[in-house]
Amino acid sequence: MYRGVSAIDAGRALKFVHVARGDDIGYGALKPGASFTITCYTLSLGGSMASMRWIKDSTATSDKLWASASGSPDDEFPHDIAMFPLVNIDRPHVVHFLISSYESVIKKMWLVAIDMNTRTVESFSQYLHGKEDLGTVDADLTRRRSTCPLPFLPCELSKYLHPSW
Repeated sequence: MYRGVSAIDAGRALKFVHVARGDDIGYGALKPGASFTITCYTLSLGGSMASMRWIKDSTATSDKLWASASGSPDDEFPHDIAMFPLVNIDRPHVVHFLISSYESVIKKMWLVAIDMNTRTVESFSQYLHGKEDLGTVDADLTRRRSTCPLPFLPCELSKYLHPSW
């Protein structure tokens, strides 16, 4: 299960993204045939605390998402769990994720942008090439990110948050 919270709407709202696995595993590759669901919620920070509530914006399943990315060869783009969600501040309907292949100790990793309005993969880019990177200047980054994946883009929530209460 992966979660992320980002400030949107000039800091007047929060967007919460929840990735729920369908295989009851906490971390790692999806079980064969397993799927996941991404759900987005928004919390408006205007008005009083009593009037605040989470509103469900959108839901997308991995089966639908991977079908939208079918233009890529299966050996290029992993159909695995989306991790470390980060909402695009300028386009809050777009969520960026990190996806790792779990084929070996040295992982391949992609940055994936998903449009939650259309429930499609908007773009993806591989930034770690697994074992292919071990003889290059990226070898240290590849080893470090393979053993302990971290969010690709850091975000300082408090910097953008402006609650009116």
